[in-house]
Amino acid sequence: MSFSKSEVEKKIVEMLSQKTGKAASSLSMTDSLTSDVGLDSLDLIEMASSIEETFSVEISDFKVMADLKTVGDVCSFVAAKVGATA
Repeated sequence: MSFSKSEVEKKIVEMLSQKTGKAASSLSMTDSLTSDVGLDSLDLIEMASSIEETFSVEISDFKVMADLKTVGDVCSFVAAKVGATA
């Protein structure tokens, strides 16, 4: 299954919304995963697992999730993993 970049962004925002209870419309690409969205290290690992399931990709090193600082960082990372088109 292939995804466009906007589809990846929409899915990631939906996942974050479900995880945090925040409205998807209130999340932006520049939001910090920790201070704005409110995720902790365990949440990031759970998010990586959800990404693997949703997008059928493998994140071999969950530490990479800790290096992603914003919602946009996660979207760009996943888009690159799935070969998303513009």
